[in-house]
Amino acid sequence: MNQQPDLVSDAKHSREAARMCFPVRQEVIHQEKWLSLERAHYQTPKGERSWEMIRRNHKSANGGDGAIIIATLRRALHYDCLVLVKQYRPPLEKYSIEFPAGMIDANEDASSTALRELKEETGYTGTVHKVSPGVSLDAGTSSSTVHMVHVDIDGDEPNNIHPKQDLDEDEFIEVLVVPVNRLEKLVQEWSQEENVVIDSRLYVYATCQPARKTSTNKVDILSRKLDN
Repeated sequence: MNQQPDLVSDAKHSREAARMCFPVRQEVIHQEKWLSLERAHYQTPKGERSWEMIRRNHKSANGGDGAIIIATLRRALHYDCLVLVKQYRPPLEKYSIEFPAGMIDANEDASSTALRELKEETGYTGTVHKVSPGVSLDAGTSSSTVHMVHVDIDGDEPNNIHPKQDLDEDEFIEVLVVPVNRLEKLVQEWSQEENVVIDSRLYVYATCQPARKTSTNKVDILSRKLDN
């Protein structure tokens, strides 16, 4: 008789082994203004190991390093839109299409950072709807964590009709206002462009949205009435 594997026992052993890992010490290999290359020494069930990693030098006292803004623009007689940004990312040597984002200053929380960065990068003002806990960006490479901040923008407010960016002198950001019901199609098209990379969070958001009907909704009905 063949011996069947004890899957429950194996899973329990894996969980117990994973819980035996813990940090030992950090070793700074090289430090620049914004980032440090470090070697993390940590204990495992099979002895001490090390891992090369990147750490941000300026970490918020409130938890996450930054805020990523999922901003929805709502206007009468228009489809809901996402406000995205396109900017050159030197590490990729390409342009990245992504959600607006920024680092959390020492005197800020994720919500205030999100509203400040949204105004600076896109010109829009909004209201925070929801904030995630701190989540990792690239856990195998960096210690960075961010908060995903959902913001609602009233596009009919006077200050949101003709928004103006307030960029730093070394920032060059293009604002993209994208109807939500066309987001996945546009993301797929952009991803085929030679000099463009889609941010992973935006790609997941776009491809995991529930299917939306685009032929019959309040906007279409009202538009037909106005045309007639």
